[in-house]
Amino acid sequence: MTPSIDVWHLSLAAARERFDDSMMLLSEDERQRAERFVYPEDAARFALCRATLRAILGEATGSPPRELTFEYGPSGKPRVADAIAFNIAHTRELMVCAVSRDVADLGIDLERIDTTTDVDVVVKHSFSPAERDYLSRLEGADRRRAFFQCWTRKEAYLKARGEGLNAPLTEVNTLSNPSGWTLKDLLIDDTHACCIAFHSARAAEFTISRWCGSPRPQTRTASTESSH
Repeated sequence: MTPSIDVWHLSLAAARERFDDSMMLLSEDERQRAERFVYPEDAARFALCRATLRAILGEATGSPPRELTFEYGPSGKPRVADAIAFNIAHTRELMVCAVSRDVADLGIDLERIDTTTDVDVVVKHSFSPAERDYLSRLEGADRRRAFFQCWTRKEAYLKARGEGLNAPLTEVNTLSNPSGWTLKDLLIDDTHACCIAFHSARAAEFTISRWCGSPRPQTRTASTESSH
């Protein structure tokens, strides 16, 4: 059977306006975490991301979103008791969430293509020799986009493994799929790079959809990209 993975994305532009509604879905621990943020914008983004994650998992598992209980791995990767794999990532503008019952290990990363990032420094200290050679043959905007795509592949893979960025980054080569794994670049919009990683050598079917922002999504189509 071909693995199926749902990828949801949501704009965080209205996080401040939806802060009170978001907080209503959170656990006491999550509300306390939101209240510890110094800047209201950061608290609002955190609350909306967690509330949306709960809503998505509630829809996938049939459980009330508010009643979901998270456990955390050694590197902080969350999981729920139900046999479902999921992972989230966000920037200041956008959140993505991947969900699947067909793969055991799943990671996703999202990065805004930032023109102020010192690409050379990061490449020198965090990229494998093969990745450094690949990027050295590119210039300008092509090199910058390729840099962020490599980075999202690296981070998505490490998140899927539950390791986080404490792993030796220069030993992770994302130009080819690691044995038993698949790394898949996703196009969410023109200003972000995104990648999903999952523990399966088989190709997967993806549904990429915009979350409507309510506790339950509107009906999806089976197309590759849909809007709700």
